Amino acid sequence: MGQDGGQGGKRLDGWKSIAAYFNRDRTTVMRWARERDLPVRRMPGGKQGSVFCFEQELAAWALHQGDDEDRGETATVPSDVSASPLPPPLAEEVAIARLGRPPR
Repeated sequence: MGQDGGQGGKRLDGWKSIAAYFNRDRTTVMRWARERDLPVRRMPGGKQGSVFCFEQELAAWALHQGDDEDRGETATVPSDVSASPLPPPLAEEVAIARLGRPPR
């Protein structure tokens, strides 16, 4: 699924891996890449245009998305990403989404 990207953290390969990171559907993250500048990189060559990205870049992107009401959906970052500490409301939302309960 992913590799260690050194400075960028863990590398996520493909739309499914990126979608799993956010706990969203593949088409949702594809739309975010197209409309909201989700930081994905494309592999050169090939008809399908394989994509990859790094967890730390996704975490930074998600933190800057905010809660714009006109966007509808918000991106959440898994709490185990070490790029930077999550603000308490976002960290709690991620914990509830992953564990089904607030953190202790």
